[in-house]
Amino acid sequence: MALVMINNGAHTVNVTCGASCFAALGRVPEGAAAGSGSPHSLSVRDLWAHADLPPLFPVASSGYSFTAEVPGQAGSRFFRLHPDV
Repeated sequence: MALVMINNGAHTVNVTCGASCFAALGRVPEGAAAGSGSPHSLSVRDLWAHADLPPLFPVASSGYSFTAEVPGQAGSRFFRLHPDV
């Protein structure tokens, strides 16, 4: 799945995609929802920086959460997330 974060504000901010954001993406791996068994990690790739980031693991009480610093003045970040097998 792809995740794009955009900041139309004047200053750099941290933008978070939390449980409701991941639910809206509609592709949370089976077993990743809060309390649904063994957690599945997601590999994260920063597509514009051409860099792999640390994997995401769901938090038992709230599922996945991912935060990135996004520059202001219509700055954006673009990530690819996919389940680790």
